[in-house]
Amino acid sequence: MEAWLWVLKGPVFRFALAVAVLGLARELFIGVYGAALAYRRANDKDLPWDQMWRRVFGWTLPAARMSREFMADAGREFKSQRERGAGKLGFLGPLAGEYMEKGKDTFKGHGKIHTALSFFLHLGVVIVPLLLLDHLLLWEKSIGVRPPALPQTLANFLTIVTIVMAVSLVVKRIASRTARTLSTFQDYALLFMIMVIFLSGYSASRPWNPVSWEGTMIIHVLAGDLLLLLTPFTKLSHIVLYPVLKFSGELGWKFPSRAGEEVALTVSNKEVRPI
Repeated sequence: MEAWLWVLKGPVFRFALAVAVLGLARELFIGVYGAALAYRRANDKDLPWDQMWRRVFGWTLPAARMSREFMADAGREFKSQRERGAGKLGFLGPLAGEYMEKGKDTFKGHGKIHTALSFFLHLGVVIVPLLLLDHLLLWEKSIGVRPPALPQTLANFLTIVTIVMAVSLVVKRIASRTARTLSTFQDYALLFMIMVIFLSGYSASRPWNPVSWEGTMIIHVLAGDLLLLLTPFTKLSHIVLYPVLKFSGELGWKFPSRAGEEVALTVSNKEVRPI
């Protein structure tokens, strides 16, 4: 088993890492090049840069955005109830009841719970593999780089949070008819692989683990290498590239290539000057 572990931690890991880096670099280049091309072709280059950056980081850190939306909804409801002429204390009852009903629609109908679960899952998937001490030793052996490690207590906490979030997302996809319709095999497979990786890594050295340390680590490293290898070709790529590609999308949306010509041809069947 030690020979298998050496192969998985050495040549297989380096190969998977090379594929992941090159694949992500390709995706990054395509996104940035497309946005830059649209910007270069546009006549009007006056863009709301501050607003675009705020939108990018608002989606990258959704907890702050969700909090603002929740408070904004509560503020509007509070003002509406007060303007209806309710007494000083009388509006609190209707406000609570109506806002609880709105809350169900806000957080279930519009995927706010899904956003929160996904955010914490992404947090664990990015931070733990990069900054866990055992992983850093592997990084150092493969590429000669070793950043500061996470405290073990924090790493254990994030590992448990990631497992819980992955299980919760699977349950939510199965329980929700809409989510079940939209979910694909890839969605379930990636969540299952994340659960296997984090659960095997967490349980490897635990006394209650029924599998040997070597056997658990083979499962852990093999699943980790496979997930790393698949990263550029699946939805996992957005975990790494999301802020950059989101900004490129914001920019490209303002100036889609030949958008003016396509719209004019569709609406009035007339050619127009390219923008």
